[in-house]
Amino acid sequence: TEVARLPDGSVAAVETTLKGKSKNVWARMYRMALAVAQAHHWQVAPANDKLVTRRFRCIAEERQSEDLVFNTGDIGDGDIVGTSDLRVLRLTFI
Repeated sequence: TEVARLPDGSVAAVETTLKGKSKNVWARMYRMALAVAQAHHWQVAPANDKLVTRRFRCIAEERQSEDLVFNTGDIGDGDIVGTSDLRVLRLTFI
């Protein structure tokens, strides 16, 4: 529903981590795929003909997380020590 509310030319992105038990990773990816399928269905066959639908493109990519990692040791709380090594799945809607 967020993609439908975006003005033309705007972008929305959703990410999930690919870390954890395989069944949990699979479940998160499956729910994301269902959401994309539902949005596509709303786009091509809206329940109400009076609703204006907006075309969108979905780009899926696996990438490294850009989340920052902070030092929690004695040196100084809140010091940035690098970036996370988590792999994430990102869906970008244009």
